Amino acid sequence: YEKIRTTASNPVQYYRSTIALASLEYGERDCLLYEKLIQDFPYRYEAYYNLALMLLNSGKYADALSTIKKCLEINLNLEVHVLSKLYSLSGAVYMYMDRFEDAARALKMARTLDGNNIEVVQYLGILGSVSR
Repeated sequence: YEKIRTTASNPVQYYRSTIALASLEYGERDCLLYEKLIQDFPYRYEAYYNLALMLLNSGKYADALSTIKKCLEINLNLEVHVLSKLYSLSGAVYMYMDRFEDAARALKMARTLDGNNIEVVQYLGILGSVSR
């Protein structure tokens, strides 16, 4: 990470290189990389999204939700498709927490924001089968 940070010629290169490095790792190291990116680039959503996804896959549901909420609070001008992705991911987290009503609300918001978000359709199908 430090080598990328000191040798990258510009912030965009540093950000993209670190995102790529974090995607190759799994565990505490990639979590730290995402957290450093969030500190350095709080206005970029990718590190928040990837960190929340990693936390979800690690079973750290409350931390995943907290990361998503932090992104939504800090980044007030996100594009609609990005907001949809974030709400879709929060819906998935709520499903894993057995909070089906919250999952349905988040997924409906994601679908309203972007009707072409395929993840929403998949998650709503899963939600329909598990919440019965």
